[in-house]
Amino acid sequence: MNVSLLKYEPTVRARIRSGEFANASEYLRHCIRIAELVEARSAPPGASFATRQELQRLLDEGMRNPGAPVTPRRKRAIYERAGE
Repeated sequence: MNVSLLKYEPTVRARIRSGEFANASEYLRHCIRIAELVEARSAPPGASFATRQELQRLLDEGMRNPGAPVTPRRKRAIYERAGE
């Protein structure tokens, strides 16, 4: 299977550089698992979202600032937008 993710390459590379994921395949599997959970309408344990709309807001924020560090202030802003 061949999948083009050129639009998301900076985001994927940033997540790998952060050490959170070893490679693009690992990150993509993670994203697919989250998408499956969201489609099943259940967030993964410890998630900061409960609905598809909340996750979309968080993803939108991440896409606008893919390289921005998650500072306490930014984390609070994300949680506030997610309704927590």
